[in-house]
Amino acid sequence: MRITFPGHLDSDIAHLLAKTLGLRLISPEKSIDPSTGLPSDDRTIQLIIEKAVKNISAPGKRSGFLLNNYPQNVIQAQSLDMAFARANQPLDASIIIETTKMSQNRVKRALIRYYRSQNKLILIEESSSIEDICSKIYSIHNKRRKNSG
Repeated sequence: MRITFPGHLDSDIAHLLAKTLGLRLISPEKSIDPSTGLPSDDRTIQLIIEKAVKNISAPGKRSGFLLNNYPQNVIQAQSLDMAFARANQPLDASIIIETTKMSQNRVKRALIRYYRSQNKLILIEESSSIEDICSKIYSIHNKRRKNSG
């Protein structure tokens, strides 16, 4: 499974989720474009792809990864999808946690619409346990594989 986990969440949740799912955790670092000195989405995505391809073939883990705290907006999501498609490793899903904080939900609405239109959205309630999240992921993932094959 190749999953994104956008949002500014406690990294302990991402670590526990990756461990429970048996996936490598990728936490991207913002890259600075040396020519402009500004953050570069292109360079960040390039580093994510390099880590993902390396992790997919790493021994001892299931094939796949959990990408934590990225993408943060639809433009990054589209760029990431295109980059993974070129690497022949399309994303399977994006987990977005609905929170009780309205300001965070407003920021996530565009990502929710984007991933829903791509049939990659897994929307989780804030109060869900790791077991509930994993169960929902496996259920949706298996249903999608069954329907596509």
